[in-house]
Amino acid sequence: MKPAVPAACLLVAAAALAAAHAPGPAQADDPTARRPLVREVWIDERRGDVLIDLEDRTQNLTGFRGDHTVRDVQVCPDGRHALVWHHGEYPPLEVTTVRIADGKRIASFCPGFGGELRWTPDDNIVHWWGVSTGVWTVQIRSISGVLVLEAGGSGVAVSPGARWVATFPLQAVDGDIRVYETGRGRLVHLDVPGERFSVDRADWSGDANLHLRYTTFDEAGPTGTHHLRLALTPR
Repeated sequence: MKPAVPAACLLVAAAALAAAHAPGPAQADDPTARRPLVREVWIDERRGDVLIDLEDRTQNLTGFRGDHTVRDVQVCPDGRHALVWHHGEYPPLEVTTVRIADGKRIASFCPGFGGELRWTPDDNIVHWWGVSTGVWTVQIRSISGVLVLEAGGSGVAVSPGARWVATFPLQAVDGDIRVYETGRGRLVHLDVPGERFSVDRADWSGDANLHLRYTTFDEAGPTGTHHLRLALTPR
């Protein structure tokens, strides 16, 4: 009998099923390029290995040597790759990326911190974490672990589909608002209010519309509330 699976893993399996059934070009000459039909992702609690039920077999994605603890498992949007966020008996946390079709390990790397991870639509990985009170760092890495971008601010907002990431201050400082696309790490928007300000609220509508509300300050206190609305388009 299979052990209970964390809710995150069940969501991953559902996302992978949807991706597997999405239309795409036939690639009969390269079986590793096909989108495998992922039925379920689960964890062998005896050793911590991540197992994936495909249409015709159950495949071990990790093959860990020794006991491991799995923090998260995610299948990428097109259903061809998976990431496993894990650690052995002792830290640090490690990310392993795997090609699902044949179980080939692509890379392993140590981001070194907790926080949150998410696949982007371009098969990159966005990772953001708090490093101290009121300070956040965000990194974008390729599937092979190469650092594409590192940025930070006292506030970070990643879009629901992880196509965009915004950084901004949450305290009254002279700073700026930046938005990056996660495919190549390009800066696509820069806003400098020109006076001390702090962002009070950041909301994504869908995966491309960002609404920021911020307050400006002078030496005497708040001077006004402002709104920045962005409709972002991939280039």
